[in-house]
Amino acid sequence: MVTNSLLSRPLELINERLEQWLLLFLFTVTMVLIASEVFRRFVLNESTVWGVQVATYLYIFMSWIGASYAVRRRLHLKMDMFQSKFPSRVRIGVLIVSNVLFVVLMGIVTYYGLQVVQLQYETGRTMFGVSSVKLWWFYGSVPAATLITTVRVVQNMVEDVRVYREDGSFVGSESLFTSEE
Repeated sequence: MVTNSLLSRPLELINERLEQWLLLFLFTVTMVLIASEVFRRFVLNESTVWGVQVATYLYIFMSWIGASYAVRRRLHLKMDMFQSKFPSRVRIGVLIVSNVLFVVLMGIVTYYGLQVVQLQYETGRTMFGVSSVKLWWFYGSVPAATLITTVRVVQNMVEDVRVYREDGSFVGSESLFTSEE
């Protein structure tokens, strides 16, 4: 039992905060990189070849992780107004179908993302100006993020079905901004 409780809290924290931690880390690295490039360019009159490339790849990764975060908090685009017009039995069906379609979409993006990663790996492409940095490292962020998003969609779907079975209600979206009163 002790082992279970030792593992459950860290796993719970990862489940609750993974996207937030990743976004904070990636944003911090990107901002430090951009600030250092601005300083180097305008103060030292020099710049790195790879700085802008890395910042761009990190920004793309942040976008995909942001999508996962939006799914986790149920802030992604959906048709609530349309769905709310249906009776609850139809509504839960529409919700499940839309989640399944979302999982299929993430599966397609993951599959083709892995194809691109494999191509980058097999060709041995490196970052321009830095031959020790492999491009597949950066391209791998897309399938990794879509897998995280898929897990979040499945978690939401399981919670939706559980809540609906318990009391016939639906899980709402979290608030993006909270007012401090």
